[in-house]
Amino acid sequence: MINENDLNNIEKSLSESRINTSKEVIKPPSILSIREVGVSNIKEKRLFTLGNFSCIKGKMKAKKTFLLSMLTSSIIAGNDYSNTFIGTLPDGKKLVVYIDTEQGDWDSWNCISRIERMAGTKDNLLAFNLRPFTPIERCEMIEFIFNKYREKIGLMIIDGVADLVSELNSELEATRVASLLLKYSYEFNSHISLVIHENKMNDFATGHIGSAVMKKAEIIISVTKCKNIQDSSDVACDYSRGQGFEPFVMTINEHGYPYVNNSAVDKQKYKEVDEDIAPF
Repeated sequence: MINENDLNNIEKSLSESRINTSKEVIKPPSILSIREVGVSNIKEKRLFTLGNFSCIKGKMKAKKTFLLSMLTSSIIAGNDYSNTFIGTLPDGKKLVVYIDTEQGDWDSWNCISRIERMAGTKDNLLAFNLRPFTPIERCEMIEFIFNKYREKIGLMIIDGVADLVSELNSELEATRVASLLLKYSYEFNSHISLVIHENKMNDFATGHIGSAVMKKAEIIISVTKCKNIQDSSDVACDYSRGQGFEPFVMTINEHGYPYVNNSAVDKQKYKEVDEDIAPF
């Protein structure tokens, strides 16, 4: 039986959670948008908004972390990157936190150094390598970071979210972590961007945790290694609560920086139509 005190708490929570259409709700601000140039107009489409979380998925070595470097540096710098991405963090929420759960020390250092160089600043970025810890310890540390910096955090990246669960195919573990992400993004009005691997045999995200977070995500972005273009990946929007975006090719230049390769997009589309075309 539920005691009277619990009943009062439930009633209070329901009262606070009631959807009242008489009160205006402000649309959550975008912290990252993508610019698409059409024949007669230019559109800016939302990617990441405050109070939500996103998923970036792909197989091993698909260059998911390079895509994150491009997106994260745009948000930190608060500018237009590669004439495609527009990052905008509101005043008071300029802090970006990067959590790496799987790379070694050198690879983590190299990734964060790349983001800093691309953004042109080391300000407003905190990065942590949580690889040595258990899934429960990682979750506790993430909660500690949110509680310490609270509303100052505009974006938190978790690369990769599967390392927050003790068992990949546990529905209970998947529900626990997904619930935490929903809570943190809402309570601290931050955006959380998650990286997750795809299964080797198909394009599904790994385990129950992959299914759980993708069902709740604001946007799902897939990264696939290009078959015909060297040092490049196809980036596509699998799902979005907004308008979604057109696929594009991301290429790594000679300095190790990713960029949107607009010319490669046209070549790739042309190649799919005409298989007799010479390889690039």
